[in-house]
Amino acid sequence: AESNAPVACWERRFLPGTLVCYPGISGTLKTSRVMTVDDTRASYQLEDGSVLPQSQVRALSNGVQVEYLSTRYGNLYVAAQVVEYHCCDGTYSLDIRPHCDPAKMRMPVT
Repeated sequence: AESNAPVACWERRFLPGTLVCYPGISGTLKTSRVMTVDDTRASYQLEDGSVLPQSQVRALSNGVQVEYLSTRYGNLYVAAQVVEYHCCDGTYSLDIRPHCDPAKMRMPVT
């Protein structure tokens, strides 16, 4: 029997440049940016040098604090919070605007 249900987005497919998180050694979540996608090995190479199975890499959670490069204020990073990740187009909605380009996001500099 064929299903007419809509095809779900493939949540673990992140494009290069996307901020993601993954479990660190101590159980804390670490954050990095996807650099390359290797579909033959089902892995990602991240900006921090990690190479991880796609199953371990997640979108940033709702409520995570980020900074977003806003051209409205002369290319300044402004504080924002993640509202949701859209797996269908690879963007994040933030509390300051919907469907943001993940390449314009960064983690707050501590």
